[in-house]
Amino acid sequence: MGAKFDHRKFLLVLMCYGIFYVSWGQEIADEHHHDSHEVHTGSHLSAFVGYTVDYNSKTGYKIGLEYEYRLNKRWGLATAIDFVGADFEIIALSVGGVLYPFDKFPLALALGIGAKHKSEKWHHYYRGVLAYDFHLGKVSLSPTIIHDFYPESKDITSYGVQIGISL
Repeated sequence: MGAKFDHRKFLLVLMCYGIFYVSWGQEIADEHHHDSHEVHTGSHLSAFVGYTVDYNSKTGYKIGLEYEYRLNKRWGLATAIDFVGADFEIIALSVGGVLYPFDKFPLALALGIGAKHKSEKWHHYYRGVLAYDFHLGKVSLSPTIIHDFYPESKDITSYGVQIGISL
């Protein structure tokens, strides 16, 4: 019998390939065009509020906090804690890398653990995040899509907004 196609692994590999391909292309472009924009480094703290859905039409809300340390203009490191309520009741922690292929367009890949509320069984997951940052001084507003790939159960997708401040 043939191997079963796993769409979650395919999406994760495709996302990784896309992020690094875009990064490579941007590095080449930067070599040929000197960018006079200021390099953003330092800490950024944000809160996420959004709507979550899975493939079985379960729905819920997501709230969370994220801390990012921007290493340079292109890369950052982030950690997040969030809670998905209503049909899900999941608390989750994640840590990962953030790539800025374009100035206000962060792409993140993270590894995390999550558990149902009041459960002692934790499951690992992979997270992909797409956003677009609007800045007004030190304050940011970012429409965001978060997709969590749970290898042992159903994937969930969240749509929402992050509101943050540079520290």
